[in-house]
Amino acid sequence: MISAPIGQNEAERLEALRQYQVLDTPGSADFDDFTRLASEICGTPIALISLVDADRQWFKSKVGVDASQTPRDISFCGHAIHGGELFEIHNALEDDRFRDNPLVAGAPDIRFYAGQPLISSGGYGIGTLCVIDRVPRKLNEHQQDMLKVLGRLVVQQFEFRLGEKKLATALSEQQMQNETLKNLEGRHRQLLYKLQVGIVVHGPDSKITFSNPRASELLGLSEDQIQGKVAIDPVWRFLNEAGDPLNLENYPVNRVMRTKLPFKESVLGIDSPAHGAIVWVSVSAFPEMDEHGHLKEIVVNFHDITQQKLEEKKQLAITQNLHAITNMRQAILNSANFSIISTDLNGLIQTFNQGAEHMLGYTANEVEGVKTPAIFHDPNEVVARAKILSEELKTSIEPGFDVFVAKARMLRVPDEQNWTYLRKDGSHLPVMLSITAIRNNDGQVTGYLGIAVDITERVCNEQKQIQLTNELKISEEHLRLLNLSLEERVAERTEKLESTLTILHQSREALALSEAKAMLSTLIASVTHELSTPIGNNMLASTTMTSILRQMQQAISEGSLKRSDLVKMLSDLDSCATLVERNSDRAEHLLTSFRHVAADQASEQRRVFDLANVINEILDSMAPSLKRHSHQIEMNIADNVMMDSLPGPLGQVIINLVNNAYLHAFEDRSNGLVTINAIKTEDHVTLIIVDNGIGIPEENLQKLFQAFFSTKIGKGGTGLGMSIVRNLVTKTLKGDLVVQSKIGLGTRVEITLPLELPLEGAESSS
Repeated sequence: MISAPIGQNEAERLEALRQYQVLDTPGSADFDDFTRLASEICGTPIALISLVDADRQWFKSKVGVDASQTPRDISFCGHAIHGGELFEIHNALEDDRFRDNPLVAGAPDIRFYAGQPLISSGGYGIGTLCVIDRVPRKLNEHQQDMLKVLGRLVVQQFEFRLGEKKLATALSEQQMQNETLKNLEGRHRQLLYKLQVGIVVHGPDSKITFSNPRASELLGLSEDQIQGKVAIDPVWRFLNEAGDPLNLENYPVNRVMRTKLPFKESVLGIDSPAHGAIVWVSVSAFPEMDEHGHLKEIVVNFHDITQQKLEEKKQLAITQNLHAITNMRQAILNSANFSIISTDLNGLIQTFNQGAEHMLGYTANEVEGVKTPAIFHDPNEVVARAKILSEELKTSIEPGFDVFVAKARMLRVPDEQNWTYLRKDGSHLPVMLSITAIRNNDGQVTGYLGIAVDITERVCNEQKQIQLTNELKISEEHLRLLNLSLEERVAERTEKLESTLTILHQSREALALSEAKAMLSTLIASVTHELSTPIGNNMLASTTMTSILRQMQQAISEGSLKRSDLVKMLSDLDSCATLVERNSDRAEHLLTSFRHVAADQASEQRRVFDLANVINEILDSMAPSLKRHSHQIEMNIADNVMMDSLPGPLGQVIINLVNNAYLHAFEDRSNGLVTINAIKTEDHVTLIIVDNGIGIPEENLQKLFQAFFSTKIGKGGTGLGMSIVRNLVTKTLKGDLVVQSKIGLGTRVEITLPLELPLEGAESSS
């Protein structure tokens, strides 16, 4: 004889048993009912509720035996408690574990044993509900299922009694339930009445002989209305999962009658006139045979899964919406005319948009998952940048991937630098690259996002500006030499002077155009940086949604999807979809504002526009580049101030004035304020731009509109800003310009413009 094994968590199991406080307690009719039901259902002379202590098994309830306990080392239940499923011995004499057991060799002469483990709320096997016979036998599937149900009800009764002791306020209610249970007759039928599963029993002629209240709810009929009806009664009809009427021969009861085999867990719809909608159920039907093998009855159970079907429909809608969001995200990535590349923590490329393909000459298939961005960079630039970063961050940065991501990872700020991309064909491309860390909801870095914009035109413009400046210096030197020449060369000097003045005029115009284009390049760089956050968030959310969908698909295919898991997954998907939608709206708003301003700057076409809308779009496009300062801009312009003019030049005026305030007026200040107001008359509008800056000295105010005059020459200023503003206002927009300023109080600029630009103004502008 082999003793029952003792598990590694024996102490925890014994503690779980003692917490129920049922050992060595008086007998109870409640538990006796379970053993009687088990004995009756399984057709065995002996049934026990056995609780396995450290060295014994004690019987809380018993049928067919007199003993109240036996030693644990000879017990069958000591084996059964270590598994979660029904433990069944068909013939103990043929089992090496029990052949020599005293309970087999002598009284009560056990031959058959089936024990359903009683699992506590903490997952420990504390005992069994078991049935025993003195002859070999085997339980049928229905008996096994009912023994499992009764086992769960026994544990629920333990839980109920334990809760009764802990909840004094519910004592009277529990006592009433105990008294009601003691007076119930026909307990095996009443047990079925309590189940939240519809139970219908059909006779061999398919007529209904019994139904519980839950079946009445699901079928939409009272118990009296159900009694005596056949399975194919027209008062109800079954539908398949597609919603089509089920053939009569495929009705569960009809199939069991025809095949004599169980019909398990088929999803059907119940269409009953008593319901306003179809009730979806999981149906199983089991045949009960008599000793001669003839069909005695058919037991059908219904599990309501209507809510699950609704959730599946909701899941389908979410999945379709997710695909739409994913497609929209991909469309946004592919429509961008700049490079977007994301990597994992090790630098392996994860995303490579169409802009990157066009810019670098590689395809996404060539680099995603197999390459790092190192192939796009000049090694000499990487080494030089590593040295600069090491000094800036006060730590050693080795040439490699960390050169690009160190600031984003360590300082939590984007790293914006000019780099030279090496294209697949070997050519070089100057770009401005902004790198941002991608973080999850816990703030942990999960990867990196790099957005690059082609700055070839800006670099060319800067080179042209340097060349023009050098030519200007040469021309000035030439002019100086001409002034020192002899009088007889006056004619020649005059001719060359006129040529030089022409060059100077062209240089000034070229410098103005270069500054306007540089301004547009700055807007592009700012918007590019601002887009990195919503695009990075969208990529993180879409990756999370893809992972959740894969988990959901795997759980569905394995049949392990729980309702709680489904609800959590749907909630997570909804949160991710909301995040994607919010960030997509932000990206769309930025792109829309920038597109309008860029179109006006590029085309300089005359059109009718709302003054407040145009200035709002200009300020929105400037916001990314200005937000690093703590200064504020307030605009108070009424709606429907309609102008028929040139929004592009007007935008250049506003941008120059705001930038001048930030660069000059608010130097060494942190609380700057720029206000923009408008006063409309019958045919004109006056824009009033006021700052609370340091003011302009009188001597500088007199030179304000002179070309190349600037207090920031050599520090990023060209001296052309206010000269361009005056030319645009007076010549292009046909308006007037007045500037007033007081030291320490600030500067006021009044610009009066016609609501309708005269025709000659539009023609000269074009």
